[in-house]
Amino acid sequence: MRRLVILLIATTPFVLCMRVADGQPSDTDPVIEYAKNASAIVIQLTSFSGNSGSSEIPLLRIYGDGRVLVYRAQRPEGQRYFEYRLSQEDLDHLLRFLHDHNAMRYEYGVVEKRVNEDAENRRATAKGDRIEHRSNGLPSDGTTTIVEVFLEKFKPAGTGHLPQANFYHKTGGRGITMAARALPEMKEAQDLDAVVRRLSDAIRDPRRQSLPAAAQPAEDAK
Repeated sequence: MRRLVILLIATTPFVLCMRVADGQPSDTDPVIEYAKNASAIVIQLTSFSGNSGSSEIPLLRIYGDGRVLVYRAQRPEGQRYFEYRLSQEDLDHLLRFLHDHNAMRYEYGVVEKRVNEDAENRRATAKGDRIEHRSNGLPSDGTTTIVEVFLEKFKPAGTGHLPQANFYHKTGGRGITMAARALPEMKEAQDLDAVVRRLSDAIRDPRRQSLPAAAQPAEDAK
């Protein structure tokens, strides 16, 4: 067995970085695999204010071939879609960023749930106006953000389980940025706010180019 391990180190370094000597998945690295084709959405971001939502068009779609499709509702009709491309390495790094900030783990609405729990706890123990003011929870018209990830296989780092095939996860919720500013100690809010900011940077990427009018997608709800 010792000779076999040495041979693997010498000849297959990439495989070895993902697997240990007995052939089982490594606990130290995540498994993140996605379909690398033009029709497969890998990451999608939707954001809206108030109680709307079901008819909202995603602001950002990133496809498996690296194509990034950006929607800007403020632009005139026929000029609302932009696109550019990420390299596979850039897309891999983006997915690893989402993994490291728990976007594939946190349930949808986790921040609002934690804020409401925080508000209830503080109302029960409020001693003064400052604490009571922080206990009001999120406003009903806060911004809702939805982050969706579509993968062929996924296994989070630190687990010995086999990768999950056809992985889909939806995270985000209402008031993420507001909660991150008000509650710096809340890890869920800080993580998801970092994810939203990273994806917002992708929307504003200076490489984006307006699609010709004939190539503008139909603005149908997802």
